[in-house]
Amino acid sequence: MESVLNHSSIRKVGLKKKSDRGAAMVMAAIISVVVMTLAGVTLSFANRENSASNGDRQRQHAIDAAMAASVVANSALANNAAYAGSGLVSFGAGANAAQYEVTVATDTTVTSGFRRIITSYGYAPSKAAAVSVRSVRQVVELDPIGFAYGVFVDGSYSDGSSSSVTGSVYAGGSIALGNAHDYVGDLDAIGSISTGANQTITGTLRANGSVSVSNTSTIVYGSVYAGGSISTGGTIRDTAQAGGTVSNCAKVQGSCIQHSAPPVVPVQQLPPFTFDAANYSPAPLYPTGSAFQTGVKNGTYTQGVYKISGSVSFANNDTLRLTGDMTIFTTGSLNLPGTIVGPTGQNVQLTVVVGGSAVAPNNLTIPSTVKTLIYTNGSFAASNKLIFTGALYAHGSFAMGANSSITYAPVTAPGFDWTNSNPRSFTIRNISTRETTGS
Repeated sequence: MESVLNHSSIRKVGLKKKSDRGAAMVMAAIISVVVMTLAGVTLSFANRENSASNGDRQRQHAIDAAMAASVVANSALANNAAYAGSGLVSFGAGANAAQYEVTVATDTTVTSGFRRIITSYGYAPSKAAAVSVRSVRQVVELDPIGFAYGVFVDGSYSDGSSSSVTGSVYAGGSIALGNAHDYVGDLDAIGSISTGANQTITGTLRANGSVSVSNTSTIVYGSVYAGGSISTGGTIRDTAQAGGTVSNCAKVQGSCIQHSAPPVVPVQQLPPFTFDAANYSPAPLYPTGSAFQTGVKNGTYTQGVYKISGSVSFANNDTLRLTGDMTIFTTGSLNLPGTIVGPTGQNVQLTVVVGGSAVAPNNLTIPSTVKTLIYTNGSFAASNKLIFTGALYAHGSFAMGANSSITYAPVTAPGFDWTNSNPRSFTIRNISTRETTGS
């Protein structure tokens, strides 16, 4: 009896173990199905999240490209009122790739003729395969500021340390700045621009080549545009845009735009000068170079118009004492005297037109009451501490020594023909900016 019961009990226990094992297998299967379902749902959500994130990135790239196009148009209009826009331009590279295009139209409802409507489109990653398209419409007013260059040279421009220029600078070549400068005005170069240390530049830098703002002590309170690359060790407060790379976008407080060339700096021309005696009253005098030097030194020539055949070479200890406006036109070269003074309590103008090259000596300070226009068909070289108020135009190059200062002031003179020149530039005043379309 005992053996039967024990055998039966063993059989029941065996059945119970088999039953538990089956239930566990069923439960494991159910759990596997649940886990796989949850994994599928999670993957679906992840794909959706990734897709949404990618869409957000593309939308941001597209709006960045559209805004960059607007910046490009503003920059181009500052020097060329006829700028009508650009075709498709690549913006950014790799994962940040986008393209833009921009059109500029004249607002014919405004009688001044200086209002422009800028329409820019950004496409990401490209127009042909656009995931996102954004559009920006900007209305701007062009405010003419005339020929506002304090220094304009067809060749290169360079200066020494501790100098300053108040007024814009244009160079048909490159611009090389020394250390410890204060510049108030734009710098435009067909070549490249290099800045020094301890500089403060309040204006925009534009170059068809590269631009270096590499010293950490230099600040540009404006934008920097380069057809090549931009070196940024210093600080750029507004936009930096380069056809190549911007070395350190962290130093750019505005937009940092790489691999997207800005509009080129247009080649501008100085006007030719023609001497015409009919332009002057009283009639001009025609002394020789030596006679003019003697007349200045003995106080005979203190105002009037003088046309000199050949060169004039003053000594450093010579003084030109003006009692009124004076125009000096020489077919040769000119060495300026060491001292130039004007009448007490009176503003006068000194116009110097040189057929060859001109040289300024050390420590030449022309008082601000003597507005000075220097125009050379050759180059102009200044030793240390040249200080004057007016404008300098040279068909050659310009090299200025240390501790110098040029303050731009509008000066005009008869005989200059601006017909084929580009004497007008503009400040761009924003009327409105808004995003008009997007996807």
